[in-house]
Amino acid sequence: MNHFFKHSSDGTRRITRTLQSMIGLVAVGALLFGSMGTGAQATASKTITLTAAQNGRVITVNPGANISVTLEYSNWTFSTQGTRKVVTLVSTTATKGATSGATQACVPGRACASVRAVYVALEPGLMRLYAHLSSCPTGVICSASPSHWTVVIRVR
Repeated sequence: MNHFFKHSSDGTRRITRTLQSMIGLVAVGALLFGSMGTGAQATASKTITLTAAQNGRVITVNPGANISVTLEYSNWTFSTQGTRKVVTLVSTTATKGATSGATQACVPGRACASVRAVYVALEPGLMRLYAHLSSCPTGVICSASPSHWTVVIRVR
């Protein structure tokens, strides 16, 4: 006689153990498959766009992320502050004159120029991005607040 059918408690234990083993294998497979997907997403470069509205904020990015900062007026000077090189400046581009499709002409006091700085996140840590107006645009009254811009970049 077959012992599987003779003692139902032994058969139930074997089925339970088999089910537990199968569930464990499925869970391990899901973790492995899920971690491969997460790794692919973490290494894909992403561009974070910052403007004057993010002044004073803390921005969190992954290594390899591009950080694009665009500020009105072309007289901004960019720098970084920190003990480690967590981000690096890739390029700075100033645009002067009315943008294409602008509905208003450039007149003194109106933002008709901008500067764009692009950084790339290198490694985990903190670094401050800092910009200040080197001179006030014609027709614009500059106070301390709008003439300085800063964010803290946290790279995870």
